[in-house]
Amino acid sequence: MHLRLQAADRLWDKTTPDPAREPRAASIAPCGWHGAVAEFLTLDQATFLASLEARHLRVMGASPSGEQIAAWRGEYEILGATLREIVASAPRAREWAVIFEYGLPRERGRRPDVVILTGSQVLVLEFKETGGTHAWARSRGWPGGMGLSLDQLVGKLSGAP
Repeated sequence: MHLRLQAADRLWDKTTPDPAREPRAASIAPCGWHGAVAEFLTLDQATFLASLEARHLRVMGASPSGEQIAAWRGEYEILGATLREIVASAPRAREWAVIFEYGLPRERGRRPDVVILTGSQVLVLEFKETGGTHAWARSRGWPGGMGLSLDQLVGKLSGAP
């Protein structure tokens, strides 16, 4: 899969994974980490966190809080388990792209937790520990009941009814 990310002021193009370049947060990449699902599923948590922490430090000018790091750990574990389940029922999912902390152009630092590119769909995931609708989503008129449970997400992505 060819992955092309557009930042507000520059373009970053990636066609194949480069495992020699760790952590994955290249100085020009507009995200904290990106790669194919297959790559994410073999990525160790320490390398994943180092990439996100480096991006946060570069963009925000400060180290991430303990709460933020804990949230990234949770995302890594939850998404890893969910993607393993999806890949087990739909092996083609190994080729999907996963992007963490993608900086949205012209959104003043807003970035979704995870973007998944399936080839025919773009999925934007926000991990929240509260039951409320995210203010950013509400500001765009998205309904509060629009979210999916993990079971619903797994079903939809693996082609189940």
